[in-house]
Amino acid sequence: MVAIKLPKLLHQHIPFLP
Repeated sequence: MVAIKLPKLLHQHIPFLP
């Protein structure tokens, strides 16, 4: 589940990620 939350949070802070 962390693997899903981590990239989701990162995407919010780093919108240039795919």
